[in-house]
Amino acid sequence: MTANSKPPRKRGGQPSSARANGRRLVAVPDDEDEQAWDEFDDDAAVYPYVDAAGELLFEVVREPDKRFRQRRPDGKGGSVWKLGDVERVAYRLPRVLEAVANGERIHVCEGEKDVGALEEAGEVATCNPGGAGKNLATLDVLRGAAEVWVWQDRDDVGRSHAAKVVARLADHVASIRVVEAAQGKDAADHLAAGYGVEGAVEVKVKAQPEASPYESPDRRLQAVVGALKAQQTDVHQWEARCPGHDDRNPSLSITLGEDGYPKLHCHAGCTEDDGWPGFRTLLLETVGVPSWALGKADEDAVEVELKRLLGELDEADRDHIGRMLTKEQLHALEPPDWLVDGYLPRVGVAVLYGQPGIGKTLELIAISESVARGAAWHGRPTRQGAVVFYEGEGLAEFGPRIRAYEAKHAHDGDEAPMLFDAEGIDLTSLPSLAATVRTVRRLAKDSPYPVRLLVVEPLIENMSGDENAEGMDAASRGLRALARALDLCVLVGHHTNASGERARGNDKLRARVHSMFRMEPLGTASNARAIVAEKQRNGPLLALEVLMVEAAGSVVFQHVREVSSDEFVSQRDERREQAQQMKRAARKEADRSKARELLSAAITDNPGASQKKVVSACKSKGIGTGALEDELEAMRQDGAVRVETGPGTMKRHFPTVRERAAMTVARRTQMPDPPDPGSTPGRGRRPRRRTSNLS
Repeated sequence: MTANSKPPRKRGGQPSSARANGRRLVAVPDDEDEQAWDEFDDDAAVYPYVDAAGELLFEVVREPDKRFRQRRPDGKGGSVWKLGDVERVAYRLPRVLEAVANGERIHVCEGEKDVGALEEAGEVATCNPGGAGKNLATLDVLRGAAEVWVWQDRDDVGRSHAAKVVARLADHVASIRVVEAAQGKDAADHLAAGYGVEGAVEVKVKAQPEASPYESPDRRLQAVVGALKAQQTDVHQWEARCPGHDDRNPSLSITLGEDGYPKLHCHAGCTEDDGWPGFRTLLLETVGVPSWALGKADEDAVEVELKRLLGELDEADRDHIGRMLTKEQLHALEPPDWLVDGYLPRVGVAVLYGQPGIGKTLELIAISESVARGAAWHGRPTRQGAVVFYEGEGLAEFGPRIRAYEAKHAHDGDEAPMLFDAEGIDLTSLPSLAATVRTVRRLAKDSPYPVRLLVVEPLIENMSGDENAEGMDAASRGLRALARALDLCVLVGHHTNASGERARGNDKLRARVHSMFRMEPLGTASNARAIVAEKQRNGPLLALEVLMVEAAGSVVFQHVREVSSDEFVSQRDERREQAQQMKRAARKEADRSKARELLSAAITDNPGASQKKVVSACKSKGIGTGALEDELEAMRQDGAVRVETGPGTMKRHFPTVRERAAMTVARRTQMPDPPDPGSTPGRGRRPRRRTSNLS
């Protein structure tokens, strides 16, 4: 078959002599010599896409100017130049399915012309409809294939496309390799130059990671503009042909919205509110716009995209009916289950946060060890299972801490596997989430124990973006997606903010987790800690008091008691109030002592001064007028000063003999030591004359 040959189609139509709208209606025979008719330009190539049974679904028409159009049967012998919701499938689907079943080699190309060239060379080949990067899910039919060759076009688009295909299929086929033409751009050029299939040049390609879910606004806009091949019409505006209808003239306007995400408006109504969900799906699945460029669709966006990346998205995930329950099913639900009784849910996200250095990692290790052993954690039973621990701050101190725990908590039973990683993951990256899912599933496959616990610590080292904005939103969605995809508990270590009053970042994390605990100092003891539940979706709020003790050259926490969070907070607040009262009393006593000292000095140096002048001389020393007047009155009452009535009603203040003697002693203790008699005398100085502070 040549590149411009007309592949088989199964539709009747008008005779070949007819013309319509300036187009010639050409007869195209299929493999069974049946006649099918439709309209297209001279020398145009038509590529039919059929289902597994060989029934025509749609066609791709390649015009002489290399413009591609798509059409589907209208059921009346004609065509509709709009695919709508017709199923997208891989090119040459029946032959591909047969090759997968028979273990034959299958080539994946970027376009139908290359497929035809490889078929003429005796190979089985396919491609996804729509071109590079589009409808990649149609290639999932290759999963289970024995050998796949991915032909990489010699340009940036081709390299990007090949990387995406490899990323999608690499874990699901026995062998995969990437090749490119020895001469020319693509497979068709390679074969036309006289090279055989085996003469293709093998290249190394790294699976291309998807961009972070929250790239910059400009990156989001460029991703949408590029996928739609839009043309810029103004400084901040682009136009493109709308993929939602047969758009001969660009009717889709694209601008950047105030929220930092592209805003699309189809003048034919495709993007109206009632049609936007379907239009968004069209952009994602057919056009190839990355989901991170469009923003979140709903609360399930990350889970759906993660399933898509893992190749697990099925028709049931496209709406919510499959997951909804009737009232009868609700009544039959089992109560929520625990991984650590009363503290960690069996499936969900829990957070333990506190100041750096408070001891969070010690408790995360203790919880992990308890789960791996199936042993109690501070008296609370656990479910035994394997543990995966992602530590973003390195594992240098983990060995001593684990040995300390083992020395303090002897155990002679079986232990489930525990795996530790020193590099961490990126909770805001879909490829990183997918790699984490594969890691946990591989451990579960190789272990006799189910994986029960995934620890991620600290959160800030396992995410990208602004923790006070979209970064935390993406990270919290990623945590929840992991818990649901893996059916386990995800336990997160996190830090307080700079003031130590709350967890770092915005409230998206708190809103999405099942359980949230704060670790804080307990009282004045340096080794006492409290673990206080601030949120517990499925049970009462509890609090633990623990003590850090030495063991095997390191430290562990030892259980002291467990109370309700309300009781703990009440007692803590009472202790804090008592401490504040003691501080206030001590501060008041210090102020009184200082005030008495200042007043005594002023009266001693200026006997006979009035109250106003005595207080005025002292209040610039950091003590308020009221406190000075109160202390002066106290000195009168206890006889520290002598008061005489002067002219009129003025009271004159004189120091008593006792107070004068005390002041003399106090001043002597503050004088510097006399010079050494043996030292060289310095230049003589006349003593400074003491002057009164008062007039």
